[in-house]
Amino acid sequence: MSNHAPHKCKRRIVDPAYLVRYRQHTIKDSDEQWKIYFKGWNNHVLDKKTARNFDKTEKLLGKRVADYCREHNISSMWSDKTSEKKKVTYPW
Repeated sequence: MSNHAPHKCKRRIVDPAYLVRYRQHTIKDSDEQWKIYFKGWNNHVLDKKTARNFDKTEKLLGKRVADYCREHNISSMWSDKTSEKKKVTYPW
């Protein structure tokens, strides 16, 4: 299999709605597994609440993104409606 892996990769973000097919069974129920469409970021520094759903963020957007969110009190927002779907960005 490694002989068929690409030698170079593009730095674009893979759509989480695609990845969820492979990772949904590992996302905690409390992180609302059925909400697979990325809606944006919620910076809780402004509203003084505590960020959550880091498990889902890590499973669908990677450890580096989740660690940044933990450090900066940011939550990823998700929806089950395609009409609310936005292009995935990084929180930094």
